[in-house]
Amino acid sequence: MARTTKKPQAAPAGDVGIHAPTFTFEPFKWVPDGFDLPSRATVHQRELANLVNHVKDVAGGAETVLQLMLAHGCEIAQGDPVYLKPCHIGMLQQLAIRALQSLDAEADDITGRLRDHAKGKP
Repeated sequence: MARTTKKPQAAPAGDVGIHAPTFTFEPFKWVPDGFDLPSRATVHQRELANLVNHVKDVAGGAETVLQLMLAHGCEIAQGDPVYLKPCHIGMLQQLAIRALQSLDAEADDITGRLRDHAKGKP
C-alpha cells in the first residue's frame, strides 16, 4: 500500500521586528532600521543613564564570571590547586545568566514602549 505524506506548510511568521543576520558576524537588529519613530525622537536622560548603569553592571559582572571560569580551567589544565569547586562555578554561571536575563527583560520593556510610541500610544 502506497503511503503519502504531506509536507507541512509553514505558517506566516508575521512582523516580529527582528532581522536575522545574513552574514556570520552581522548582529541581530531587534529594532528594525525603518522603525516608524519621529526623526527628532529623544530619550530622557535619566532613563538613558539607568540603562547605561544596568548594561555596565551586567557586562562587568559577566566579564568577571567568565574570567574566573577561564582561570579555573587554566588551574585544572596546569595541575595547580583549584580554588573554586564545581558548585561554585555553577553558582557563578547562574549569577551571570540571571543578570543577562534582567538586561534582556529591560530591553524587551524598552522595545515594547518604542513600538507603542510608534503606534501613537502614550
